Amino acid sequence: MKELTENMGETTHFKELAQKVKDLKKDWKAIGPLPKEVDDILWKKFRGYCDTFFGLRDKFLKERQNLYEENENLKRKLIKELDEVEKLELWKEKTEKVINIQKEWKKIGPAPKSTEKEIWHEFKTRCDKFFTKKKSFFDDQNEAKEGNLQRKEDICLQLEAIYKLAFPEEEEALVNDSPNVAKQLDWGLKLKPEIITPGEKNKTQRKAIHKVIELQKEWKTIGRVPKEKEEALWLRFRSLAGLFFSNDKA
Repeated sequence: MKELTENMGETTHFKELAQKVKDLKKDWKAIGPLPKEVDDILWKKFRGYCDTFFGLRDKFLKERQNLYEENENLKRKLIKELDEVEKLELWKEKTEKVINIQKEWKKIGPAPKSTEKEIWHEFKTRCDKFFTKKKSFFDDQNEAKEGNLQRKEDICLQLEAIYKLAFPEEEEALVNDSPNVAKQLDWGLKLKPEIITPGEKNKTQRKAIHKVIELQKEWKTIGRVPKEKEEALWLRFRSLAGLFFSNDKA
């Protein structure tokens, strides 16, 4: 018992030691009687070590319980911080905040057993909800960008088709090397009644330029496209629109 009490410290596993102490007490009781004056002295020593052990154990358990309760308070505070994330405007700022909160959570030790699972469920549910919402938002954004890409590519194809309708004698590589000849021809058929005035070349070209101006305005109303295609698409559009306003056509 003396050895047990002298070797106790912060890393002591009190549950295991408590069993050893109980076993020693059983062993003590199993031993036969001694002369009373000796038995009383030894019993006082043995009981003193037992009292020291259980006193230290109770102090440790109380301190640990206090620490667990403090950990619970810290974790509940982080859960409240997660609830405040929605007030931020930028997704980048929101994401950084949530990731930092998750890092802080990992630094905190366990909460009381009675509440640990509950608060972990609350925390995990909020984190999962945030990242699900973020994914949904950017999925919608990507879908919208793909739709915008389609609309802007169609405008470029319309410009190609209009140029061929208004300036059939011109040989422009930019128009002839269309990335989608089939769609260009389809747009040509659709736009032909709107652009061509039979036998009046100048009027046809004026209508063409008027339509180009309309398409330029429409382009400005369309949102962003996927970043990797943005620059090339813009250069293509600008070059095609520029064909109609060169000095020899103005």
